[in-house]
Amino acid sequence: MKKFRVGTCSWNYESWLGLVYSFKWKTSAPYLVEYSKHYKTAEIDSWFYNLPEPDEVKEYKENVPKDFTFTLKVPRELTMTHIPLPGGITSNSHFLSMEFFEVFYSRIEELLPQVTGIIFQFPYFENDKISSLSQFLFRAKSFFPNLPKELPIGIEVRNKDFLNDNYFDFLTENNIIPVLSEMKMLPTITETYEKNKLRIGDNIIIRLLGGDRKEIELRTKKMWDEIRLPKMQNQAIAEMIVEMLETKNVILNVNNHYEGSAPKTIQAILEFMKQAGYKEK
Repeated sequence: MKKFRVGTCSWNYESWLGLVYSFKWKTSAPYLVEYSKHYKTAEIDSWFYNLPEPDEVKEYKENVPKDFTFTLKVPRELTMTHIPLPGGITSNSHFLSMEFFEVFYSRIEELLPQVTGIIFQFPYFENDKISSLSQFLFRAKSFFPNLPKELPIGIEVRNKDFLNDNYFDFLTENNIIPVLSEMKMLPTITETYEKNKLRIGDNIIIRLLGGDRKEIELRTKKMWDEIRLPKMQNQAIAEMIVEMLETKNVILNVNNHYEGSAPKTIQAILEFMKQAGYKEK
């Protein structure tokens, strides 16, 4: 059986007191000490919005054991053709820019030995931004093959018509990790995996993100300590992961917005996995 790591999308939540944490901290890094006793990986979401500061990177590294790993999202400047700013939406000159990636790379270099996924989270592209998979791949082919081969690069797309043979062949040819997300605008990850599993290599990242953010935030009042919108597909997802682990290393990251409490979703999925024959290491 291959390697399996499960964690959450971000971790700085006061409402996890008593569930994951025993003390309230003012910043996110100190939470990692206690978090890492429950989970062996975490997704860094905040760098999607801001380039990391060197002190922040160092603090993250120092607050987890050496066998703890991170996945992290690259800044949105690399993945969005247009950026929302206070004055409106503006064209983004850094879209798939090697120069901008090198700036980001220099900021995270100290953490790289513990990074198992550098995620390029692309938005849903309207036709006036990227009109087709062919146009997307044309841009991608001028960027991704030029990245350092040793980096664990992953791609997530949110146009469902992109998820076809040509897309997965491109990922395989360039040793890119498929990032499959369970979310409202996409087919279920079990459906996507079943159609494309022969084209998926040794590694995969799964993100359980959820549906309507406003609805779940209204139900939870941003208290992320209980399941509020239970998902019927969790058993099927768990069984899929057990099947994947026969041939693939799997990272599972769960968002509070998926059901209302990422830690409790993880508990449920691990139980379903055990029922399907998974033996936790």
